[in-house]
Amino acid sequence: MPRPPSLPRQPRSVARPEGRTLPVQGGPPGLPAEPDGDAVSSSPSLALPQRRARDGSPSDQRTATHDSARALGRQRSASSVSGTPDVHAELSAERPPALSLGSPTDFRLAFALAPVGLVISRQRIMVDCNEAACEIFGYSHELMIGQSFMLLYPSHDEYVRQGERMLPVLGARGRWSDQRVMRRATGESFWCHVTGRALDRADPHAAGIWSFEDLGARQPVKAELTSREREVAARLLDGLTSKEIGRALGISHRTVEIHRARLMRKYGAATTAELVQKILRGSG
Repeated sequence: MPRPPSLPRQPRSVARPEGRTLPVQGGPPGLPAEPDGDAVSSSPSLALPQRRARDGSPSDQRTATHDSARALGRQRSASSVSGTPDVHAELSAERPPALSLGSPTDFRLAFALAPVGLVISRQRIMVDCNEAACEIFGYSHELMIGQSFMLLYPSHDEYVRQGERMLPVLGARGRWSDQRVMRRATGESFWCHVTGRALDRADPHAAGIWSFEDLGARQPVKAELTSREREVAARLLDGLTSKEIGRALGISHRTVEIHRARLMRKYGAATTAELVQKILRGSG
C-alpha cells in the first residue's frame, strides 16, 4: 500500500513568560527564530522583544553605541597623553568669558583691585601690595616693595614690640587681628585695623598675608601720643583691663595705669569709658 506523501514539518514555538519566543526545531540553539510576518502575535504576552543580533537590529545599535563610547574614551586618553585638546577642553573653550574662573589673571586682578589694603610679606618684608595699600599709606608700589613693615609704623620700638607680641599668637592660631596707630608717608598717624595670616605656623614671620583698613576718617588721631600711649590706647579699644594690657605689652599693670592717666588727661576724659569714646571719635 503506497505511503501518503509526508508533509513538511513546521517548527513549533513556545511562548516564555517574558514574551520571548524560542524555537524548538531549527536555528542555532540560544538564538531566537526569525519571525515571518504573522509569527508575532498581537498579544502583549507573546510579543517578541526587539533583541535580534543581525541586520542592524537594536541589539547591534546598542553594541555599536558601546563600542563608540569605548573608542571615544580611548581617544580622550590618547589626547590627554599626546597633548591634543580633549572634549573637556573644547567644552571649556566654548564657555562665555564670564564663566571662565580661576585663571592667574583673575586672581591677580582681584588682588590688585581689592577694596582693602593687601600686602604679602616674607620675614616682615613687603614683597607685594595692591593699589588700596598704596593709597592708604601714601607710597607708590615701587617704594613699598622690598621695604620692611617698619616703614608703616610710627616708631621703630613699636615695630619691634608688635612683632614680638604677634609671634606666639600667630604660631598658635595662625591669625592676628587688632587696631593700632600707623603712619602714612606724610608722617600723619592714623588708626588702622590690621588682620593677618601666617602661612607657616612653625615660622610665623616667614610668609604672611596682611590686610589694612583705614579707620582715620571716622577715628582720627588728634592728640600727640607716645609709642607706649598708642599701644595702651589700642588695647583699651579692645576692652582689656590694666592687668591684661600689662601682660600683652610685657609691662606692669601700674605702668599701664600711668599711661592711661596721661591719655585721660590729653583727651580730657574723666573715666576710662569716656576715654575710649573720645579715642574712637578722635576728639581731644
